[in-house]
Amino acid sequence: MHCGYRLQAVRAELDAGLERLADPLLATGALDEKSFDEMCTALERATEGANTVTSLVAVYRTLVSDIQVAMHNPTVARQDRGTRRALAFMSEHAAEPLTLAKVARAAGFAPDYFGRLFSRTEGMTFQHHLRDLRVARAKQVLKETSLSVDGVSQLVGFASRIYFHRAFKRVVGMTPIEYREQEHAFKDVVSMTPMQYRVGRPKTRRRA
Repeated sequence: MHCGYRLQAVRAELDAGLERLADPLLATGALDEKSFDEMCTALERATEGANTVTSLVAVYRTLVSDIQVAMHNPTVARQDRGTRRALAFMSEHAAEPLTLAKVARAAGFAPDYFGRLFSRTEGMTFQHHLRDLRVARAKQVLKETSLSVDGVSQLVGFASRIYFHRAFKRVVGMTPIEYREQEHAFKDVVSMTPMQYRVGRPKTRRRA
């Protein structure tokens, strides 16, 4: 209300409100210091991409919800924060060689425990999520560039061309080359003027 659409001023007000909320909880031990530090670190990362007042306020609302969960169920809160850290880490480093152990360290868990937790919370295994993430990026590169299929597979993090083809077809339902041809054909149709479209359509015979 007082700051309008000035992001820095809004953030200062939100930080002051967060401090007033957290201080008594930390002082009485209702909120764990380490958990709160982790939340604030996640808050810093999340606010980097906030470019509107609405998106900025949404980040702080999420933090307040996290504080509530941390007070009532610390274990669930820790698992949720760790999983979010893992997802963000995988998204940022998907093109690099990633192992379950490496991502588990980023999330703050032991590998075996993290593998079970990830499957339970995300509804798929770590490897399947990583595959889907890389395939989604491959689709984007195939649509927007003329890079070779081999180049695309290396760029998005697949270890071999054969595995890339198999994974892409399993997820998308067609090969990378077929997908690129389909996308280019669609672009050509979209870019046609109505007259070009009518001229290019196959003529149908009229019935007598």
